[in-house]
Amino acid sequence: MRTTAPSKVCNRPGCDVRIVLAKRVDTQRWVPYEAEPREGDAMAGCHVLIGEQAWKPPALAEHWQVQFELPSIDKARDLVAQYPHHRPHFHLTTEGEPT
Repeated sequence: MRTTAPSKVCNRPGCDVRIVLAKRVDTQRWVPYEAEPREGDAMAGCHVLIGEQAWKPPALAEHWQVQFELPSIDKARDLVAQYPHHRPHFHLTTEGEPT
């Protein structure tokens, strides 16, 4: 994991998932993410954590293509795919509202 934030256990009673907090680049909101990275098909809906920032993979690829003057977006996507992807960690109440 390429995050500087230490992981901790979720504070929801009965949940023992280890989480890290990261600030989403697109919304500027702090979000809990599962500390364990996802691979393969489980990467869908995940974000890439860089330091304490959380990026959607397509936005990070576009950012890196410009920042590092990469020759193609495909090269940038390949680089992003090498980083660990983390799933946002939320619980649903009985009404279906995230908490």
